[in-house]
Amino acid sequence: MLITWKTKIFRSVITLTGLMSMALSGQALADTEVEAEPILALAPQQCVALTQGQTCYVDATLTWQLPAPGNYCLYSSQQSKPLMCWRQKRSGRYNREFASDENIEFSLMIENGNEAVATQQLKVTWVHQKKGQPRMWWRIF
Repeated sequence: MLITWKTKIFRSVITLTGLMSMALSGQALADTEVEAEPILALAPQQCVALTQGQTCYVDATLTWQLPAPGNYCLYSSQQSKPLMCWRQKRSGRYNREFASDENIEFSLMIENGNEAVATQQLKVTWVHQKKGQPRMWWRIF
């Protein structure tokens, strides 16, 4: 009876170990699939100005990662020329101060290509909304 009890525990440990290794290999497989997708990260993703229409200033960092090395360029909706280009790279980083009163769209594109590989948006928001016509206040004193 004691031998079968030890055998059952041994089989349970083997089964548990097998399930854990299958789960871990499945997780590794899932991580590999996630890494295969283009990544363009923006930090911070939002710029806050005091009042609507006011220019917002922010130090933003863009990082990107792709599965295959290549020639890539980073563009912004503020200008037609690329912010920066990389040759035979799988990843890159770009840091700069941006000033805008409207949202900025960033696109990572293959050099000399027309289609964006990945995009990200810097949202401009305000603490106070711009008011319409100012009211006239009459004061006696």
